[in-house]
Amino acid sequence: MPPFTNTELISGTRPVPGAVRVPLGVIAVLGPRARRWVQRRTGSDRVFLDFDPAQRRSYEDRAQHATGLTGEGSS
Repeated sequence: MPPFTNTELISGTRPVPGAVRVPLGVIAVLGPRARRWVQRRTGSDRVFLDFDPAQRRSYEDRAQHATGLTGEGSS
């Protein structure tokens, strides 16, 4: 798994231990079924699904209230 910059985007997620990161690079050569099995066993399949909502609240609030392109009236 590639390293991530410590920003609000990943706040509240649980880190993947270094001992797991190296073997995860190797699983790229496995087929999809074997890759999913390894990811389930190491917990890497849940890194961005299991997070601490309290730690992530600042990012979520900012993202929900951001202004910018919404698709309306843009070409």
